[in-house]
Amino acid sequence: MPFFAPEPTPIDVRIILVGNYIEIAELYRFDINFTDYIYLRTDINSFFELEQQTQVMYRYLKQLAKKHNFLEFDDDALKYIIRESCKDAESQREFVINEHNIYSIMCEASGIATRQNKTTVSAEIVQNTIKSITFRLNSMVEDSSNYYKNKQLLLQTDGNVVGQINGLSVIQTMGEQFEYGEPIRITATIHNGGDGDIADIEHKADLAGQIHTKAMMIINGYLSNKFGYSESIPVSANLVFEQSYSEIDGDSASLTGLCAILSALANKPISQSFAVTGAVDQFGNVQPVGGVNKKIEGFYRLCQIQGITGKQGVIIPESNQQALILDEEIITAVKEKKFHIWTVTSVDEAIELLTGIKGGFKEKSTSSTVNEKEKTLKNQTTKEQTLI
Repeated sequence: MPFFAPEPTPIDVRIILVGNYIEIAELYRFDINFTDYIYLRTDINSFFELEQQTQVMYRYLKQLAKKHNFLEFDDDALKYIIRESCKDAESQREFVINEHNIYSIMCEASGIATRQNKTTVSAEIVQNTIKSITFRLNSMVEDSSNYYKNKQLLLQTDGNVVGQINGLSVIQTMGEQFEYGEPIRITATIHNGGDGDIADIEHKADLAGQIHTKAMMIINGYLSNKFGYSESIPVSANLVFEQSYSEIDGDSASLTGLCAILSALANKPISQSFAVTGAVDQFGNVQPVGGVNKKIEGFYRLCQIQGITGKQGVIIPESNQQALILDEEIITAVKEKKFHIWTVTSVDEAIELLTGIKGGFKEKSTSSTVNEKEKTLKNQTTKEQTLI
């Protein structure tokens, strides 16, 4: 059979391929001639500095409205859309351009304003549009709330318990880019003997991702560095995410788990009015995590269900403070001191907030201190008599 070599089709086109780093790497791996075909490559950044690019974003939004024949958006409405873009970026200093989300908000808001015989779209209409979009996607949130109301998910937002703490997680839904915060109860128990290590129940049950497993190892490293420097730790710990039936991954619960273990070791109760999120290193420094706004909103929702007491709040890494872009309801509750947000930089700071006891090693008792002082005085007296 003769070799078939068709002539090139006489067309003049440009092909633009868009993909992430992994997808581009796959092309290079499967086609050794890929570099010969693609002569120009660039990284596209969707994150922009808010202070420098605000006016550019204004022009982009106005042009988008004009292109799709939307009603004109007033300045306050555009500001609120930019605020949502900052929330998507989890930053008070940057915003992200998610074209699908922005288009959906502007299209629906313009339609609502048109039906209300408005000539422009106001910030109030944009706010109500975002609430409507959230309402249509939050059936899982409502189911979760009902579980708390019916005591099918057991969490406390008051009282004090040894070795029990409220963690914060983010649930990602399939299909739509919708996420919501879900509080989770984490418990720790200790027992004598063993190698002084942590038995991570999630890992043993094959319900833990690799990052979660690494986080548990870091907790073990912290405990070994803190308490096992000169001799082995005489007790071991069990750590479990209660009522969790799917895979858990990430390191954002490592601070939470560590505090639960320290509470069990010291036999000191933790205030259940708190919920905690944060990663830690082996030296006890608290590191930033993702999804902090959703996590706070999730715990606030639980507090509303069980009753706001004025003592409830969340503990987050100090480095996450610049990521806070919360709903107006939560901001108002914080201003009125009905809900609280604390930031910490170390495990000791978190433990002090949770237990009311300063973190660190137990000091010697007063009686032993007095005995030591008496011995010192006797020695001084003996020395003085000898000198005389």
